[in-house]
Amino acid sequence: MNRARAALVDEYWGLLRARGIEHLVRPEVSAEEDALILASVKEQAERSAAEYGEENLLLREMARWQGRESPGRRREDRHAGTSERIEEAVREMGLGSPGPVYVGEYPHHSFNAQALAVKNGTLLLINTGLHYLLVEVALALNTRIVVVDRADDGGFTVPKTSEAVERRQREADENLANSLAAYILYADPRRGGKQQVDGTHRGVLSFLYADAAEKFAIAHEYGHFFAGHLTGRRPSGDEWLRKSHAQEFEADEIGMLLALKTQQADESVAALSFRKHIAVVGAFLFFAVDHLLNRVRDEVSEVSGDKIVADHPPSDARAAALRRTLTELEGPDVFQLVDAAIPILSEQEDHVIDSLRRLLRERRA
Repeated sequence: MNRARAALVDEYWGLLRARGIEHLVRPEVSAEEDALILASVKEQAERSAAEYGEENLLLREMARWQGRESPGRRREDRHAGTSERIEEAVREMGLGSPGPVYVGEYPHHSFNAQALAVKNGTLLLINTGLHYLLVEVALALNTRIVVVDRADDGGFTVPKTSEAVERRQREADENLANSLAAYILYADPRRGGKQQVDGTHRGVLSFLYADAAEKFAIAHEYGHFFAGHLTGRRPSGDEWLRKSHAQEFEADEIGMLLALKTQQADESVAALSFRKHIAVVGAFLFFAVDHLLNRVRDEVSEVSGDKIVADHPPSDARAAALRRTLTELEGPDVFQLVDAAIPILSEQEDHVIDSLRRLLRERRA
C-alpha cells in the first residue's frame, strides 16, 4: 500500500472512530462466538442437503476454513480484493486515476454507494449491512430453484417439491421481510430474520449472486471516479459528492464493463462457463432490491425518507438502459439467469411490503 492510500485508509478509520460508529463496520467476535457460528453453519448446511436430498457442497469449503479465517470473522478490509481487481482492469484499459480512492462501509442509509471527499482523497462508501442484505435476498430467491435430472429419453425429470422444501420457502419469504425491515430501520439486516445456510447448489449460487451485486455497486462508484464525475467541486464537511442522473447512467455502463472485466481475475468465478451471466445477474439483482426498497419508501408511511435515501434515477430506468447496452455488447443470452431469478423477487414484493407493515406495527406496540 503506497503512502497516499495508507493516509486515506487512516483517515477513513479515524472518521468512523470520531463518529462512534467503528463497531458497525468492525464488530468484535470472540473465539467462543466464532466457534458457535462455525458449528451453526455446519448444522444448517447439513440440514439443507438432507431436506433437498442433495450433496452438501459446503463440506469441502469448511475443511479449507480449518486453521484459517472462519465465516464468523470480518476481514479488516473486505473490499480490498475487489478494489485491486477493478484498479488493475482500469490500468489494462489505459485509464489513469484522478487520485487516491478507498472503498469502505458507512451507515448512510442509501442502498447505492456514496462518495465523500476527504483530505487525503475520495472515499467510496458502501452502506453498512448491504452485503448481508444481498445474501439474505439471494438465499430467499434461490429456494425456488429446482434441480432436475436428465431422463433417459433426453428430457428432464422434475422432482416433486417436498413438505420440507415448501417449509423452507415459506420461512425464506418471512425472513426476507424481516431482513428488509431490519435493514431499513437499523441499517443491519442481521437484526431481522436470518436465512438458513444452504450447502447445496442453491447456496453456492446465492453467494455468487450477492457477491456480484455488491461488486457491481462498487464498480459503479469506481465508474463515477474514473469518468471524472467526482473531481469537480469538492464539498467540505459531511456533504456527499452529488452526481447528475446522466452521470448515474454512465457509471452503470462503466461499472458493468468493469465488473465483467474483473471476473477474469476472480478465481471464484473465472473458471465458470457462465461467469458473465453471474456478473449481469448481480447488477440486476442490485436494481431489483433498490426498486423494492423505494417501493417501501413510497408506500409504507411509517418509513421516513431518512431511512431510505433515494438520490439516484429510478432503478427500472437504470435496468432498462443497461439491458439495452448489454444486449448490443453481449447478446440477449447473457440475461438467462436474470430472467430466471429476478421475477421471483418481483412476485414477492407485495408480500414483503405487507409483512414489513406488520413488523412495524408490532414494533410500535
